[in-house]
Amino acid sequence: MVILNEGSNDQQQVVCRTSLATAPHPSCTSRSVRNAMRHCLALMLLLAEATLSYNKDYASKSVVFNQNMGTSLEKLRK
Repeated sequence: MVILNEGSNDQQQVVCRTSLATAPHPSCTSRSVRNAMRHCLALMLLLAEATLSYNKDYASKSVVFNQNMGTSLEKLRK
């Protein structure tokens, strides 16, 4: 749900609900809604990128840890 305050005196509120059954309100296609959606998408992409980079770091550290554990186990077996 997106709530917009539009108009010269900010008293007019437009509530936009996204639904497959109903057509969107005409104000839902306004520039402010599109900009808000762009900002939301940009934040989602940043979060996804941060998550992927964290997972790559974690995976590389996990591989190094597993290699070190394998080396330590080999030393213990000898």
